[in-house]
Amino acid sequence: MLTGDEISRSTHAAFALFRGDRRAILDLDVSYDGFWRSFQVIFLLLPVIGVLILSEREFLIRQLPVVEETFPSGAFVVSRLFGAGLDWIAFPIVLALLARPLEIGRRYVPIVVALNWAALVAAVPIVVPHLLVLLGLAGEEFAALLNLVALGVVLRYQYMVVKIAANAQPPLAIGLVALDFMIGVVVSAAVTAFVGI
Repeated sequence: MLTGDEISRSTHAAFALFRGDRRAILDLDVSYDGFWRSFQVIFLLLPVIGVLILSEREFLIRQLPVVEETFPSGAFVVSRLFGAGLDWIAFPIVLALLARPLEIGRRYVPIVVALNWAALVAAVPIVVPHLLVLLGLAGEEFAALLNLVALGVVLRYQYMVVKIAANAQPPLAIGLVALDFMIGVVVSAAVTAFVGI
């Protein structure tokens, strides 16, 4: 299990990467053990994932010709949790296959570790619009605008993380961030198509 000190140190490093501090990568555990431990960050993200699932459920109930009592909430929640888990490991797997052709084999572990910990920081702008809607503090139109802003912030953040962790030139960093984004879109679409909601 992740320790409190590890969470604090790694989250601080991830936030420093957000500010473009290249030295912050040194505060992340990029050892073999640190690599595997960084995947445990998904358990810290479960509350955020829960909010996103609840927000999507409420949106679908308003958009689809169903009432709340007949909405298949169990299947929906399980499918979205499965999708989140699949998305969590999909990019590292694809990147492992591409690392040698892209000549970033030695930087593979720092990239994955940094992105995993960065997900904690990235979760904040992503979850805020959904919380505002669920609490009745923002309408869907305003939340959609906030979602676009949050997406821009997160993509820029991931670009900084990849650029620093991979010691990459901008085209490669942009390409890897775009790949990660597209994998997420494909996974989400596949899970939705499979379950039907």
